[in-house]
Amino acid sequence: MQQGSEVYATRSVDLSRDGQAVLIARHAVNAPERLELRAWDDLRVLEHWGAQLAADATFARFASEDDRLVVTDFQRNTVLLDRGTGGRVQPLRPGTRGVSVARHAPRAAVLGAQVEVLDTTDGRSVWTVGESHPSLKAEAVALSPDGKRLAVTGWDGGQVALLDVDSRSLVKVLEPWSVRGTQLLALDAPGHYLSLVGTGGSAAWVLANARRAAPEELGPERTAYTCHAFHPRLPIVVLGSRAGYVTSIDLETGACRYAEKVHEGRVWDVAVSEDGARVVSAGDEGDVYLQEWAEMEALGTSRVS
Repeated sequence: MQQGSEVYATRSVDLSRDGQAVLIARHAVNAPERLELRAWDDLRVLEHWGAQLAADATFARFASEDDRLVVTDFQRNTVLLDRGTGGRVQPLRPGTRGVSVARHAPRAAVLGAQVEVLDTTDGRSVWTVGESHPSLKAEAVALSPDGKRLAVTGWDGGQVALLDVDSRSLVKVLEPWSVRGTQLLALDAPGHYLSLVGTGGSAAWVLANARRAAPEELGPERTAYTCHAFHPRLPIVVLGSRAGYVTSIDLETGACRYAEKVHEGRVWDVAVSEDGARVVSAGDEGDVYLQEWAEMEALGTSRVS
C-alpha cells in the first residue's frame, strides 16, 4: 500500500504487461506525482510525467505495447504520451467524457462530442462512429482488448449495443438500459462478456445469447459499484465500490468469490494484470492497494449477505 502525503485521490491505475509496474494517475500537489510509474515490489518511482500535463490526471492506461500512454486530465483533455521520447505529449481530443484503450491492439475509443476510435501509434482517427450511426447518443463506451469490438450505451434511445470496428456495423443489441447517471462499460478478452457499472445500476451480459449473467449480484438496484475490470483468463469481473470494497464475481456461477474493504471511501479504479495474478486498486484517500490473486481467492469474502 502506498499513500503520498500530498496526494488527495488516486483516480486511475493500470498494470504493465509483465505485471511488474503500476501506472498511477491522481490529484496531487506536486506536479510530478500526477502521473507516475512505480515498481510492484516496493513502489519505488520508475518514471514520472506529471509535469507534462496541464492538470491533474484522472485516467491513464498503457497502450498495446506499453510504449505509449493514453491520459485524460482534470480539464478533460485526452493526450497520447510517448515514453520513448521522455514523455512527449500529443493532444488527442478535448472535452473527453470517457476513454477505453485496447490492450492488445493500437486503438482507443474516445467519448467526447462524438464517439471516435483512434490509432494510439499516431493519434489518427480510425472511425467516427456517428458518421455510420448518426442516431447514437452514447453515454459510455468500451473497446474490446483486441480493438475489434466497440460497446456503447445510448443505442436507439437507451439500449446497449455491440459494434464491429472494422466493418462499422451493428453486431448485437443487448437490451434497454437506463442512461441515467454515470456509467462505465468493459468487454472481456475472450469476447464472452460485457459489464456495466454506474449510478444507474450494474449488469453483465453473456454476448453469445444476450442473457444477463450473475443477476443476483448485478442489477439495477446494485448502484454502489464505481469501477470494474475483467480477469483476462477467467469468467470473473472485479469491481470497486463507493464504500471502499473490492469485489470479484464469477459470471458463470453467479457467486461472489471475494469482497473486502481495502480503501477508505470510494474506489476509483481497478486493474488486473495480463496473467491474472495481480490486482491493483485506486482509492479516494490517495492509496494504491496491491493484491495477489491467489491471496484474494484464499481469503474469500467477509461480506454479510
